[in-house]
Amino acid sequence: MMRNVIGKIGVVLLASLFVLTLFPGMSWAHPEKSHLVRILERGVLRVGSSGDYKPFSFIVPKTEAEKGRLAVAKTGSRLAAKKEDEVLIGFDVDAAKKLAEDLGVKVEFVPFEWRNLIAGLVADKYDIAMSGITIRLERAKSVHFSDPYILIGSSPLVRKEDAKRFRSWQDVDRPGVVVVVTLGTSNDQIVTKRFKHATIKRITAPASTVAELLAGRADATITDNIAAVMQAQDHPELYAVNPRHPFEKDYFGYPVQQGDPDWLQFVNTWIRLNKQDGFFEELEQKWIAW
Repeated sequence: MMRNVIGKIGVVLLASLFVLTLFPGMSWAHPEKSHLVRILERGVLRVGSSGDYKPFSFIVPKTEAEKGRLAVAKTGSRLAAKKEDEVLIGFDVDAAKKLAEDLGVKVEFVPFEWRNLIAGLVADKYDIAMSGITIRLERAKSVHFSDPYILIGSSPLVRKEDAKRFRSWQDVDRPGVVVVVTLGTSNDQIVTKRFKHATIKRITAPASTVAELLAGRADATITDNIAAVMQAQDHPELYAVNPRHPFEKDYFGYPVQQGDPDWLQFVNTWIRLNKQDGFFEELEQKWIAW
């Protein structure tokens, strides 16, 4: 089945190159070469990745990755600070490697901070971002999103000792409650829109929100339900509130630069074919433990 997917993607790739060769100006009036052509010419796919968002993009010691002990992730590290004895792993890391493989090129992971995610794409620091990124209208003003590849939602993460105190997001949104979120993320936008009473504390890295919670400097954080479950597994003193029933549902997609329909179409075709082949289902089974 995998050979069939690679074969189908090869046909799409050849067709795209054929059209680009015959009609080099067909590119939404974009004067430069498509990223698809440039990726193939340089032989490298540049992928924006945060390195701090388990289970989609995170860092572990090489020895633990080789043993398959992925639950001991160093969720406090960012990709930019990765050491030689550490490796980047995760759902979207595997997806990026597969995309590069199907393109017949190498993959290069380029670190970004969440607040600079869109700016990095616009500045052409990477060809695509793959790091558990929520599709948002505000972001879509500056970049184009691929078709969705997974459904997610937002859930509170609290200390287990407060589980009875916080049974829903409404319980969290109360005077005197400190909620910590990652600046510039979709959950930052959700909290800004929905929360009217709690005190909102914004910091720059997802892993730091957990540290704030564990240290008692915050009462709760709002994160994706998948991440909440993973954090509760890593830290028994934490508790994910209703992760199977998130209070706001969203989709993850892969953002690319605007004005490049050929590259966007290829990415969408790649997602569709790999969904049909069961690749994304395999990634869910590997990385997401409900």
